[in-house]
Amino acid sequence: MLLYIGTMAPDKQNITDIELATPEMTEKLVRGCVPRDDSKAEAMLETEEQLFARLDSEVADFFEVDPLEPKIVTYKLKEDLHRAWVEADSDDTSEAPDWIVAFATYSNIIHILSSDVMPPWEGIMDGPTRYKKTVKHEISHLYQNLINKAIPPWLSEGVSLFVAGQDYYQQMRPGELSIELLDELDNAPTDERIYRVGINMVNMIMAHFGKEKLFEIMAIKDKNDRYAELQRMLPWLK
Repeated sequence: MLLYIGTMAPDKQNITDIELATPEMTEKLVRGCVPRDDSKAEAMLETEEQLFARLDSEVADFFEVDPLEPKIVTYKLKEDLHRAWVEADSDDTSEAPDWIVAFATYSNIIHILSSDVMPPWEGIMDGPTRYKKTVKHEISHLYQNLINKAIPPWLSEGVSLFVAGQDYYQQMRPGELSIELLDELDNAPTDERIYRVGINMVNMIMAHFGKEKLFEIMAIKDKNDRYAELQRMLPWLK
């Protein structure tokens, strides 16, 4: 079943409890239970709609543009998410890879498993944390389309991992990276290696050349021109 998560109404019983509380009781509860750290209190009160808006704003800041305000569509069942992925895939793929938990489309829509069913990530993070990072990751793909709609999968995924703070892939040595490998992954959106290769390449570009150079590489449409520029920047990349 396809669900769109917006602002959720407060629980009715909680509203009744607040209305019946005396001023003395309310003051005691506020003084004794509300965290003194305002940022933590604000985070506790953040709705789904506010979460999406905040993450969208953070990604917009990275790309230095106005927020896109994408639509977020969430799913309770992975089977429904995968069915939507197949329907949206321009290559008419017959089946979605089992590891797909979210994807973005050119129509400014993000499809994702809902936060309460998002599986944890291999002992690295719990489901809710993975959900937030994945939303930010997918939002990043939409902003990349503003630069170039033909960014190769390894570079696109590397940028999204970097923006979302999902840098938990094993570091690769220069000798493990090559033009031949990048070329192999240029048209392989479902090859899981695109994530590890992508984040390693983006980390190196950001560390040594900065965001402006990263955007320049992303904007190159011809793959041979992109390879030539990468080799100029990284002479060891053969």
